[in-house]
Amino acid sequence: MKRTPLRRHTRVKPVNPERKAKLFERNFGDKAEWIREQPCEVTGADPLAWKIDAAHAKARGMGGCGGDKRDLVPLVWFVHVAFDEASDGDFLKRYGRTKQSVKDTAPLYEAAWQEYQREEAA
Repeated sequence: MKRTPLRRHTRVKPVNPERKAKLFERNFGDKAEWIREQPCEVTGADPLAWKIDAAHAKARGMGGCGGDKRDLVPLVWFVHVAFDEASDGDFLKRYGRTKQSVKDTAPLYEAAWQEYQREEAA
């Protein structure tokens, strides 16, 4: 018996907006905006003059589902690209810092963010 495919009346959305919003909240949340207002951790670039990214110090993995907003550090956009793509040796040559030294600052930013939250609540 020959069967015909079911006809859809509406197209399937390529992205689930509810899931996307939930992942963004888990991976970035309100802290991302605060991080973008901080100077770059590596170059010290001023956020008023340069585009600062809220970069994850720990890789989120394929698809970006393994992130955590506790791991955010401020990096100017081109340092963020190098942080994600360059080898440890190339990053060290280019910026005079190891990737690990940048990753080690994430808990300091988390503590500063918590302090900022307490001050805002008071």
